[in-house]
Amino acid sequence: MSLRLLNLKKIMSDLSANIFIVVDKEGNILDYNAKAHDFLGSSKIFQQSFCEFFDDYVVSTMKQYFQDIQNNQLPHCFVIDIREKLYDCCIYPYSFGYVFSFDDITEFRDFASYTNELTKRIQHAGKISAIGYFEFDVNGKRHFFSKEIYKILGTDKSKDMLGNVIEKYMHPKDVAKYERNINKLLKSEKKIETNIRFVRNDGKVISCLLKANVVFSEVENKVVCTLQDLTNYMDSQKMLKEAKRKAEEISRAKSYFIVQASHDLRQPIQAIRMFLHRFKQEKMDKKQTEILSNIDSSVEGLSYLLDNLMDISKLDYGGIKSHSYQFDLKQLLQKLQKEYKEIAKVKEIEFSVKMFNAKIYSDPFFVERIIRNLLSNAFKFTKNFVELGMEKIDEKKIRIYIQDNGMGIKKSEQEYIFNEFFQSKGLKGHQKEGIGLGLPIVHRMAKALGASVSLESKANKGTRFTVDLPIKEEAA
Repeated sequence: MSLRLLNLKKIMSDLSANIFIVVDKEGNILDYNAKAHDFLGSSKIFQQSFCEFFDDYVVSTMKQYFQDIQNNQLPHCFVIDIREKLYDCCIYPYSFGYVFSFDDITEFRDFASYTNELTKRIQHAGKISAIGYFEFDVNGKRHFFSKEIYKILGTDKSKDMLGNVIEKYMHPKDVAKYERNINKLLKSEKKIETNIRFVRNDGKVISCLLKANVVFSEVENKVVCTLQDLTNYMDSQKMLKEAKRKAEEISRAKSYFIVQASHDLRQPIQAIRMFLHRFKQEKMDKKQTEILSNIDSSVEGLSYLLDNLMDISKLDYGGIKSHSYQFDLKQLLQKLQKEYKEIAKVKEIEFSVKMFNAKIYSDPFFVERIIRNLLSNAFKFTKNFVELGMEKIDEKKIRIYIQDNGMGIKKSEQEYIFNEFFQSKGLKGHQKEGIGLGLPIVHRMAKALGASVSLESKANKGTRFTVDLPIKEEAA
């Protein structure tokens, strides 16, 4: 095994909990980490055909990406279902073949399913919860209790014909609260609503919603009340809150891990860059120069991927904080105009900027990154025109827009455009220029600023992205 392959295996195995498998260009397994055995379900996998361990669906899905990888030598990442588990799969091209990385994200899907199920249960509980009715005269002498009151309290009318069942089964610690609310009702004559606990006939403590109002008539004045058992609803709420907390904790942990792994991988990438610089100083023939150029492009692609992964993960777990203050937006656009004007000349793109004097209250670093990502996107997919501009919406907000005349984004894909690694199926010719993280970073940064991002797109006419930003600091 080559030293390069050994170093690659050590870097990836040490820095990640993922499954790593290295295959040659014919699809035979050259190397793997310890978790690959369980993943593939076999103890003998060395020099076996990689495709033998997967069904036709998985194999055909992976093969769809090979052509693009061979053409542009950039990593490709996608989500795939393998043996009833969900994996985040990344394929990294190298001169000897490919490195596959599989990250089990089933737990995230299960948490989402669990949360949805809890939400349905809460909604169902609210619909079917029985509501009991009871009333009594203002002197507290005559009482009436509906059948549902007895059901809620776990008893029946035959056992509790006499007396006030509400007072009998009320939790001792809530009696004073109940009396205080009834007195308040009689004095103010305004309806009340409160939570009261009861101890059912079987000893179970339940929490109920009590609503009461006073009714006046010529015959008598009485207090009318409804009682609804919310115990199941409240238990479900607690479970939902705990599930959400665990899901957020897992998400933060994963984002933190990606940041740390990406940071640690920068060192070997920097070392590779140094070696490449050294090689470029040597005399090489045309073939060697071409190979070196391909390696250089692959390293730059991997570095770009790591930078974006680190940024998006930091935004997810709170590693990057925005710091807003008043700054000159026109000055920022002039800076970008000067830079992208040169790029437009090289690519023969008509580039214009419409701006006016304006200051906004935001984070200039975040705003610049948002505009850069949207401009880069426009320059990739336009035919020959890009416009960056400003519009004053009102006295409180300014809109930044980026317009191109590219092939546009299908309406069916627009809701997914801010998802990680998403790339339009109609833009396969441009996939070598990106990995689908630019727009997710825009979305997260705008969210961190409290700004809104939207898009309008028509087939073969282009796309217009807009970002609305505050002019002044909003009052707390």
